[in-house]
Amino acid sequence: MSKTGRLLAYQAAAHHIAQIDTTIVNHSKLRAAHEGLDECIAWSEANREPAGAVLVGEGGMGKTTICNAILRRYPPSIKKTASVEVSIVPAFYASVPSPSSIKSLAAELLKRLGAPRPGAGTASSLTERLIVLLKIAETKIILLDEFQHLLADSKVGDARSNNVCDWIKTLINNTGVTICLVGTPACEALVNSDLQLAGRFARRFRLYPLNIGTSEERGELERFLIAIVEKFKERLGFLTTLDFSDHSNSVRVWAATSGNPRFVMRLLKEAAVLAWAAGRKNLTIGDLAEAYAKGITQSASKFNGNPFVVTYEALSNALRDSKLKM
Repeated sequence: MSKTGRLLAYQAAAHHIAQIDTTIVNHSKLRAAHEGLDECIAWSEANREPAGAVLVGEGGMGKTTICNAILRRYPPSIKKTASVEVSIVPAFYASVPSPSSIKSLAAELLKRLGAPRPGAGTASSLTERLIVLLKIAETKIILLDEFQHLLADSKVGDARSNNVCDWIKTLINNTGVTICLVGTPACEALVNSDLQLAGRFARRFRLYPLNIGTSEERGELERFLIAIVEKFKERLGFLTTLDFSDHSNSVRVWAATSGNPRFVMRLLKEAAVLAWAAGRKNLTIGDLAEAYAKGITQSASKFNGNPFVVTYEALSNALRDSKLKM
């Protein structure tokens, strides 16, 4: 096949495999966080003091996946009355600006609610507009991402971060809206630095890399991989795939990705594209080796080499010698 032909085949395969992007492959921590946020909303609607939550994890652990699932569960709508149409926004996502201030954060939330001229006015006037609009929009939950930006150019306990944290407490008191603070582990340290804020955000959901388990007891990564390849069969038309109930195959993927769900999915999708472009409906260890060789998970790799081409014994010995916890 010519170079142009290979590129066209790759492009067609990439479009086909991209269908899997609309599918959420859950694992226990994702399910717990999703269900927990639903419970926070239910609690806030039934009680005078709303329940806040903190969702933390390093990049690729699934925070965005959870946020998107919540947004799909609580979609916007239009409420029509005899004289006016009102935009109902039960859930929305916003990021803490960097650097942040009360005014910049209030303006960002107003912008996400679709308010005209969201940055016009003082911090106090923007806050008043926001409180009114949240009630009109019947907002149930705000997913406030990048909360660790409050630490940009400052540290825990600084006046600027304290002022914004106090403002968030005031917003909760005046609206009864559930707020989920989303960010890196530094986000949780910031919340814990204020006893009142920590009390408001008592529900904590922490996302970690998927563990590998053992040959006797299946780990989260193995279950995740099995679920992914089942989706490949259901949604994409693959007939056979690598057997991830074989612990050695899961160890190879862990060595390539550190159990980071984003990198795991990226690796398997690339391998699937390569197989489909070659006209095959079976996913092999050779496809994973070729996908890994492209460097798409190198930043997360635990192994100095290609874990899909060495023997399992050599890989296990290397991981054991480096004293990596699987």
